[in-house]
Amino acid sequence: MSAEHRAYLKAEGLAEEFIVRCGTLRYSQAGSIAGKIVQQFGEEIACRHPALLKVIAGSRSWWTIAGASDGLLFPAFSHTGIMLGIQLRKDRPQGRSDRYRWLSHGGLGGTPLSVFRVETKAQNSHHLIITEGFKKAAVASHNWQCHAISLAGVTAYRETELIEIIQQLAVSGISLAFDRDKHQNPRVREAEQKLLRLLAATFPQISLFSLNWDMPHSAVEETNSALLLPPSQETVFTPDPLKGLDDALKADAVFRFDLAISTGPRFVPALPPEALALNFGTATPLFTVEQARRQHRAILDRKIRCPDGTKTVITSTTGTGKSQAADEALATALLESTLEHRVLLVCPTKENIRERTRPDTLLGQAVAQGLAVIQRGRRLIDLNAPPASPEPEDCANPLALQAGSARHAAARFVCRDCPFGSEVNWQKAFPGQLRPFHCEIDGYLASRKLSRQARVVIATKEAYLNNSHELGRFEVVICDEELLPYLLESGITVDGEVLRGWREKIALTALYAPEWQKLLGIIETTLDTLSREEADCRAGRLVNAWPYLEQAALAVGEDLRSLAAWCQIQAAPPIAEMMLYEAFHFETPYRHNAKLNLPYRAAAALLRALTEENAGPPYAVKGPDGSFRLEIIEVRGHLVELLRHKTLVVLDSTVPPQLKMLFPELQEQHYAVPQHQWITQITGALYSKGDLYKATTRANISRAIRAFAGNGEKHLTVVPLRFEEGEEALELPESGQVEHWGLHRATNRFAGLDSLALVGHHLRPLDRIEAEVKALKAFLGEEQGVAQDSVQPRYQKLRLYNHLDRTGRSAGLWRQCHSDPAVQAAIEHDYASHIIQAIGRLRTALRSEQLPPARILILCNEPVGDLKIDELTTTGKIAINPAEKMNFSCESYEESSKNQGVVHGETKPDKERDSEPEMSLLQEETVDTQVKDPFWEDLPIAWALT
Repeated sequence: MSAEHRAYLKAEGLAEEFIVRCGTLRYSQAGSIAGKIVQQFGEEIACRHPALLKVIAGSRSWWTIAGASDGLLFPAFSHTGIMLGIQLRKDRPQGRSDRYRWLSHGGLGGTPLSVFRVETKAQNSHHLIITEGFKKAAVASHNWQCHAISLAGVTAYRETELIEIIQQLAVSGISLAFDRDKHQNPRVREAEQKLLRLLAATFPQISLFSLNWDMPHSAVEETNSALLLPPSQETVFTPDPLKGLDDALKADAVFRFDLAISTGPRFVPALPPEALALNFGTATPLFTVEQARRQHRAILDRKIRCPDGTKTVITSTTGTGKSQAADEALATALLESTLEHRVLLVCPTKENIRERTRPDTLLGQAVAQGLAVIQRGRRLIDLNAPPASPEPEDCANPLALQAGSARHAAARFVCRDCPFGSEVNWQKAFPGQLRPFHCEIDGYLASRKLSRQARVVIATKEAYLNNSHELGRFEVVICDEELLPYLLESGITVDGEVLRGWREKIALTALYAPEWQKLLGIIETTLDTLSREEADCRAGRLVNAWPYLEQAALAVGEDLRSLAAWCQIQAAPPIAEMMLYEAFHFETPYRHNAKLNLPYRAAAALLRALTEENAGPPYAVKGPDGSFRLEIIEVRGHLVELLRHKTLVVLDSTVPPQLKMLFPELQEQHYAVPQHQWITQITGALYSKGDLYKATTRANISRAIRAFAGNGEKHLTVVPLRFEEGEEALELPESGQVEHWGLHRATNRFAGLDSLALVGHHLRPLDRIEAEVKALKAFLGEEQGVAQDSVQPRYQKLRLYNHLDRTGRSAGLWRQCHSDPAVQAAIEHDYASHIIQAIGRLRTALRSEQLPPARILILCNEPVGDLKIDELTTTGKIAINPAEKMNFSCESYEESSKNQGVVHGETKPDKERDSEPEMSLLQEETVDTQVKDPFWEDLPIAWALT
């Protein structure tokens, strides 16, 4: 290397370790260097070398270096240290565009990436900076002690090569450091956005940043002074002195690592197939229905006969016999007398139990022989009009049913003193009278006694997943479908009426409770304050009430936590016993005011939320009338602890991430079975409830569904409840069926239907999902339960569709995401699980191959987890391509052409795809309401807060 070049690199800020890689080339040396290489390796190899060029001029020929000129040589090293190419920086370029060139010719060699890799012990070895140019990458790697990649140009890279390098570097963060002219140069800006889309799609777990910089404060002051020119003097345009990253580092600029955000359309087509592979994992083996059933049976046989305390969830394709395998495994073990442990099978509904225990089933035979017992919830009977056919679950005490519906341990609080439960209790209540109902012989108490003696109990979830400890009597628990909702308790509310009821009850029972009176006053003040300060809050929204409660307590000179602890622990024994330990008796109606209904266990739950660190915060909820109430969301810790010591098997189509939080050792077993179905999803609109309020939107959806369903026979549409009936109902095919979201999880009613349309972005309220995750984290000790909510930025995530188009490219959709990954995972699961459950109703795994595939239309553009999507389209395209014009095959359906041949539904040539913006899958509604929203403004790249 020449002294001049060394001095230049030193001045540019390159470290010695990078300078020694570089070199100097003189044009006069090109022929001799090339000749020596050819002499050493031979012409056959030299002809394939990108930097060696054989020049033929008439009868003469000689070897030289392609692109040789006087200049500085920058080598391009791979992430493994192999030199892939050499870039020349000319000493005397012909113009701005002639400064750099690669030593290659004839398309050989390409434009390799230069990788600057740091050691693992480096300060920021978890981070990667991608920029344009060798110098910039070298100084960035040295300055921040991180990996860096130099692009030969803002678009000069191979996607597959870049993806492979990033995989090998195993970083957790990537920063894009393009020149500052990206704010004025649309070509550079679009190049940055294209790279951002690629990275976001391929590496969703990696945080993406945009490295930006500003002038140092001293330079800004000098610039401001220079601008104070006389009016007559013309302002001359000067180049940006901080255009590139290397310039900014030399000038001690102020750097910002801003979270990168997209400024283009939400829908992103033409993503590389590698992104799909990295997002959705490797291929999994496919099983036939019979093979999957054998696998299910083998798992359940092991768990039932040899409990090992493990937690398993079987999520195989709906219709592959998970429930049947559980039933037959239990029945076989009972009939063969090989079951040595107690097993509880909890089912979704009473109807589901009746179907599974029919006389023609193995489980029904076991029940008929008295080997298994069915335990259902209480059935309240009226002794003045007794039922024609008595059932084992009959109960004559309305108070017990009230306690059970509130998840109280009714056996503890009601049954022990119930007059129908024993002759002793009856004589205490009604001495000398004849007892009309013997619960311990003919009713619910008798059925419970049988259940405690049986090896296998088949029950509804409400019968055991409550506040009793009956669950502890079993070694194995099999839960068919949802378990999580029974481990989380919400709806425990305290409003003005409850507060008045508590005050009245305290007065009537003559309890001395000054601390309680203070706390009730603080809550009343809080609810009044919320009504004023949160008047614009929408009804039903959860607001963290802790700051308001704390402020109200300070106003009367009390520390909220200390006061609540005093009420909980040090209050006078009578009220502590009444409101906490005997809460049921305190909160039940009394003769003086039989209409007064106090929430069961509300006082105890409220105090836990105010005092315990492993409890979620109390929330305030606005009612339709504008008043507020407190609501408690908490984990049912005793059930979780009981299940942690059991062998647990859950049968469901998906695994809620919240369940994995409670049971980290939970293992998923999934046996994929081919489903004879074709899934179409729109990309143009989210179709939230807000969208569906518009009559024009409902008309567009109705038109698309009618076109999709054809004549409507054997068709089902699932819609939000509000739009199922009434004035706002969608205009659906008359001969088709319609249901609303949330119905019929455990049903075979819709098996065999030919088509299904799913309307809208069905999702539980986001604030409730967030509150549940916070309650779980508090229970697990991961965060303070009553801390104030911090305002954190949302971030963008490019969610991929599990779809490849006919050119082998994938697509994705930018979505705003919650700052807490646990909350975001719960949100994504909540949305996807409803769709997967709905699709499972068709039982397409059992559909005959002799029939056309069942057609499913998802009228919402949000990607559905790893669900395989066969076609992406828009509602407009569906409306003009009715189903009867489609030709079906086992793999795809295609639109019939005018010449009676078969052509692809998308006939745009590949060149046209690459050359024009891919907006064909967007529609007017999306462009108006979703693409052009504040988060997609192409204004400064900064982060927005929720």
